[in-house]
Amino acid sequence: MILQANDIFFSYGANEIFNGASFEVNDREKIGIIGSNGCGKSTLIKLIAGELTPVSGDFKFKNGITIGYMDEEITSESDGTVMDEMKTSGGAEKLLSRMKYLESKMSEDESLLEEYADVSSKYEAVDGYNLIVNATKILKGMSFRESDFDKKVSLLSGGEKTRLALSKLLISNPDFLLLDEPTNHLDVSAMEWLDKFIKDYKGAVIAISHDRWFLANVPSRIIEVVNGRCRTFTGGYQEYVRKRDFYLTEKQKEYERNAAEKRRLIEYAEKNIVRASTSKMAKSRLKMADRIDDTPPDAENHVKLVFSIKPRNESYKDVLVLKDLSIGFEDRVLFRDLNTVIQRGEKVVILGSNGTGKTTFLNVISGVSTPLSGSCTVGDGVVMSVFEQNVYKAIEGKDPLNYFWNIWPRMSEFEIRSHLARYGFIGESVFTEISGMSGGELARLQLAKIALEYPNLLLLDEPTNYLDLESKDELDACLAAYGGTVVTVTHDRYLASKLGGRVFYIDNGKISIFESYDKFLARDTAKPEKQAQTASSDQRSGKELRRQKAQYRQKLSDMEKAIKELESRIEYLNAESVKEENYRDHTKIDGIFKELDEDNKKLSELTDEYLILLEEDV
Repeated sequence: MILQANDIFFSYGANEIFNGASFEVNDREKIGIIGSNGCGKSTLIKLIAGELTPVSGDFKFKNGITIGYMDEEITSESDGTVMDEMKTSGGAEKLLSRMKYLESKMSEDESLLEEYADVSSKYEAVDGYNLIVNATKILKGMSFRESDFDKKVSLLSGGEKTRLALSKLLISNPDFLLLDEPTNHLDVSAMEWLDKFIKDYKGAVIAISHDRWFLANVPSRIIEVVNGRCRTFTGGYQEYVRKRDFYLTEKQKEYERNAAEKRRLIEYAEKNIVRASTSKMAKSRLKMADRIDDTPPDAENHVKLVFSIKPRNESYKDVLVLKDLSIGFEDRVLFRDLNTVIQRGEKVVILGSNGTGKTTFLNVISGVSTPLSGSCTVGDGVVMSVFEQNVYKAIEGKDPLNYFWNIWPRMSEFEIRSHLARYGFIGESVFTEISGMSGGELARLQLAKIALEYPNLLLLDEPTNYLDLESKDELDACLAAYGGTVVTVTHDRYLASKLGGRVFYIDNGKISIFESYDKFLARDTAKPEKQAQTASSDQRSGKELRRQKAQYRQKLSDMEKAIKELESRIEYLNAESVKEENYRDHTKIDGIFKELDEDNKKLSELTDEYLILLEEDV
């Protein structure tokens, strides 16, 4: 074990952030941290890094470990070049300089031999002899070109500085990496590279992330920060969602069962405590009621979202006809001679590195920009809505209610407020100044506006950029149910995979079309010969894995059936326990309560066993 967090309490003044958070991290383990905005995820990372001190509780680390920490906002202000900055990692440059000095003086002073051996050992520990090779590998993985290596750090954009800071952290090779939104500012290729780097990393990694593809494929465990505590779920993002939903459902059921049982015990006691013949039994029931925990589960701190976008009219079959289409600028062609037709109901994803022309392509489709040559023809009956990437410019107005009223004056206040509530704007939030809203709120407001336009063609430019995990999942469901055509620019690999349509990939002045996101991911697969050599062993291991998965699913199914049967039985017994005729038959009511006790105990044990089985997840 590399870290044990014990009962952590922390607050900013009167604002309590953690009230007893506990978890552990094992050697080489990869963990994703998730939670609603403002729940304390970044605070947790800073507490682990030692930048903040808990009010009580402690962190116990494995002896001698090194910790590497990168804040989401970190930038480098060095006056040197990109490669110069990489050379400073782990103090390698200073160590090398000292080694060279000692080498020049050792022939005159043998007493320097011991220091040279020490400095040399430290230089080897930071892999100094392979520093340039490793730096080049990481910088290229982070989408820096070799021509960028000699670029002054002061001339880099904010996103480039963040990528450089992450590159510098990765080459330092600490035992324990702490990352805050590591895939921000990365294009798809860099994200893919980072996924593999972290999965293969020999140290432990904790990463805060809203990137669902990263969360689904890299961590072996998810820690959810909620209500000042840390809930742990084994597996990636999909497993987390499934297990969390089951956990919350069972907690609610347990509360309702306990509350109902406690209420019935008290009702029985109140009716029978005055009679001498039943007083003793009634008092016994009151004691039983006192032992039942009917504390309601902690409320989850989010509003239930229900996004819905529906076309009013159906477009003709051919929605967009792209003929010999070339786009770009006077001094730069982004791609040439695209010929394809996007048809009604298609879900198309536009991918590419930063600056390759994705948004320009979308602007050509929407009519905002003009192509260099060729044409983009919008089909008959198309009603188009555009989601703008810059959410801070997309929505302008006083507050959500009046913003919508100005556009749709015939809608009543009730109708507007009911619509806004589906997108997370409830109560007084409909009067919140739009100028002071967060990016996530503005994105949801833009989606709410689009829904009332009833488009049959959606053009989306990075729609999930500012959304939290729940909002992203809800948008996925909305687009899956949407009956129109979707063309979206996105870095959200999870969304790209969920949409399930064609991928248009812009790279190095060319555009390639793939049938699906899976086909896009397989664009650089291994050679067929290598696949053939391992096919038989893969086939055998695959067959065994399928057998194990089938057994696992059957066991889960059997347990789910048993849980439902017990719940039905308990519901029946609870109904029997409140019937007046059963109160008069003390032997019968005693038997009913005894069966209830036994069945509740069985249900609790079976539910615990089911949750443990879910954690194993073959």
